[in-house]
Amino acid sequence: ANTTCANNEGSYECVCNAGYAADADGACADINECDDTPEGADKMCIEANTVCANNDGGYECVCADGFIADTDGACADVDECAGMVDPCADAANTTCANNEGGYECACNAGYAADADGACTDVDECGAEVAPCDASAVCVNSEGSFECTCEAAGYAPGEDGVCADVDECGAELNPCGTGSECTNTDGAFTCVCGEGFTATEAGNACDNIDECAAPKYLLCQEDTCDDETCQAAVGALDDWCLTDWDESCAECAAGGETLFGDDCSGLGTACSGGLSDCGDGSTCTDTEGSFTCACNEGFEGDGKVCDDIDECGADTDPCADLANSTCTNNDGGYECVCSEGYVADADDGACTDTDECADEGNKACGDGVCANTEGSFTCDCSNTGFTGDACKTDIDECDTEVSPCDASAICNNTVGKFECVCETNGYILGDDGVCTDANECAAEVSPCDPMANCANTDGSYTCACMAGYSGDGAACSPTGPCEQDDTLCQNGGKCFSTTASDYVCDCSFGFSGADCQYDDNICYDELCQNGTCNNVVEETTDCLSAKSCTNETCKAAVCADDSYCCGTNWPSYCNDCANGASSFEDCSAAKAVCAAENLAVESNITESACECGDGFTGNNCEFTDSICDPNPCMYGGSCTVVKPTEMGAEATVSCECIEGFSGDDCSTIDASNDTAICAAQDCQNGGECVIEKVEQTDCFNEDSCENTVCYDAVCAADDVCCDGFWDEFCQSCAEKGESSFGDCSAAVVTCAAEELAIVEVVADVTCTCVDGTSGDTCDCNDTCSAAENCNADLGICISKCGECVTGTMCGLDADKSTQCAADGAALCGTVTAEDGTESAFVGLKCDGANQFDCDENGMVYATACADGKECKIITDEWGSSFSCVAPAL
Repeated sequence: ANTTCANNEGSYECVCNAGYAADADGACADINECDDTPEGADKMCIEANTVCANNDGGYECVCADGFIADTDGACADVDECAGMVDPCADAANTTCANNEGGYECACNAGYAADADGACTDVDECGAEVAPCDASAVCVNSEGSFECTCEAAGYAPGEDGVCADVDECGAELNPCGTGSECTNTDGAFTCVCGEGFTATEAGNACDNIDECAAPKYLLCQEDTCDDETCQAAVGALDDWCLTDWDESCAECAAGGETLFGDDCSGLGTACSGGLSDCGDGSTCTDTEGSFTCACNEGFEGDGKVCDDIDECGADTDPCADLANSTCTNNDGGYECVCSEGYVADADDGACTDTDECADEGNKACGDGVCANTEGSFTCDCSNTGFTGDACKTDIDECDTEVSPCDASAICNNTVGKFECVCETNGYILGDDGVCTDANECAAEVSPCDPMANCANTDGSYTCACMAGYSGDGAACSPTGPCEQDDTLCQNGGKCFSTTASDYVCDCSFGFSGADCQYDDNICYDELCQNGTCNNVVEETTDCLSAKSCTNETCKAAVCADDSYCCGTNWPSYCNDCANGASSFEDCSAAKAVCAAENLAVESNITESACECGDGFTGNNCEFTDSICDPNPCMYGGSCTVVKPTEMGAEATVSCECIEGFSGDDCSTIDASNDTAICAAQDCQNGGECVIEKVEQTDCFNEDSCENTVCYDAVCAADDVCCDGFWDEFCQSCAEKGESSFGDCSAAVVTCAAEELAIVEVVADVTCTCVDGTSGDTCDCNDTCSAAENCNADLGICISKCGECVTGTMCGLDADKSTQCAADGAALCGTVTAEDGTESAFVGLKCDGANQFDCDENGMVYATACADGKECKIITDEWGSSFSCVAPAL
């Protein structure tokens, strides 16, 4: 293809046609004359605005895009913007602009392309340089802007400057025909001609329709809103009082009533509201008409009356009133006293106001005020303020030289300043110098209680003590527990107390220093003063609520109830092995377990202490002797109450006899004579004597039952409130005397109450039989009682601690000793619990009735009864002696 046969000598050859060339396979392929080579398009098409277009076996020169062949065959520019279809129709705010060989969509004036190429409005008013004159306001609009004048009556000129609009120079007179227009700056005024009247705004004239019939404004044909007019018409025609019609309106306008009565006096222009007299004028009826005259203080034609500014006149109407200022008002003026003056109440003269006399006003603040004629002056010295009235704060810190020391900073406050230390850790001294604050000397240390505080310049350091670690602000023990977490066994919690010691907080059911003991199993230390017994329970394997060691039975139960697999074996798994379960059907498991012939196991379920005689408590750690001596007073019975928890202490309970109450039976029923005498405890046959007296209620030192009197005394002396009543309160109620309050009102109130008579106990005494003495007759001065004989000394002593001379107690003469004639006590030594010896005095081993004696003296008496021993008691007051039960 694409070849021509060419004969040659003896043969022929196939030659590629023009525009073709042999390719690598020998076939004739089209030559692309338009390829971009030196021999290509640039050589082929040399005419302006043409491009090479290859075709099969040749090429042609065609017009480039944007061009078209004209009648001469030359390629001319195509005007795309002149076509029927605007190529920029879809691009808003643009105009098509033709160019050589193409076109572009250019943004219209007032628009600019944004980042996306869209034409958006340009805010000319937001430009750095405003397009309008400074006298005008720029108002942006879509694609444009406008320069407008803010004030009415102005418009921008050709130069853009806002200038007054001459409304009167317009082709049409804005005031109307026959009226005079006067231009003013930014506005205009109208002076209306005859037959015209000014509008309310005063900038236009309305034509007066003289031909229109007068019209009554408030009383028309169908209604009358003027009660005065209606009453006047009603006086002539009472029909019009309830029903208002056309005849009533005619009468109101000055005509006649329905019955012919003359109403001419009612329809005048002024009284009927037909005049157009303006505010500030007076209407005067004339024959068939009326006149309007401006009132005093106003000026105008009567229809429009303007206030006269008397204060603006050449002559000041207040010139004769010194220190005053003229103030114009509607229709007049007023002479007002100038600032700093006030009108005198008698003659109205303006006199000086003494601004300094009003302490509450404080015209000068904290400064010193000095009055002047019509004013005042202020001395602001040493106030921290300045200004005419000392109201402007002085910044003392804003000075070249600070009022504070160089180590401090100055803080200004209202009316003063303060010097403060800028850096934490420093405090301001009395001399104004910032010095180091010793934080370690504070009442509460900034460090942990187990840390040492060391002061530094402007700060401090904290270091944990030996056996503790941390940052010093918080220190925790560093001891055995932190080094070994196995010290406390069986789940006990370990607490280091020092670097080498620790204590264990045992889990429930365990005890011992290291929680090593199971409280359910006996161990040596469990029962301190008794015998420990283990409680043994025999159970069949897999029928125990603790475990199951028979794997066959356990697997069968697990198949029925999966919760019983693994290590779980609570009580209901045990029930399932027996064939009963609240969760699954365990009948199959029961058969398997029964066939296993389960072994019998013995398990210790708990331990119990059997206490020895005289001991009690869960661990037999307490003695029954906590009731000896008896803590229950006045014959109360003591009972040991055993603790309910392991390790807890036993307590006592008192059962009181009649007339006594309280935890230790110490509270006496004041109304129970038996109890009162039991508390008095008359001994050796002594008789109890109760003396009672009658007292007026509220005159009793113990109480006041009358609430009226009580409240009155409480109001006078609040110490007597809240149930408190003593001899001072009694004196307040009885005598009107008190060292705390005024009781004059209280004594009157209490006297008026006619207080009730109450019986109170005044005294309780013991009447002793012969041979006994003392407040409770406890002193037996005879030797008939065995306890009065001292077998060691061989003498008879008095229970009251007095020597009974010449009495031998029936002992052998060689053992007898007689009291010295001067009654001196015999002294000796007593051994204390710690093994030391001290001088002992006192006939009853209680430190009473002491006499001086040397350390070699003899003990005269040791009157400790019931087998009790004499012990030295040492406290903050010194050494004394007490009779106590011997240690067990």
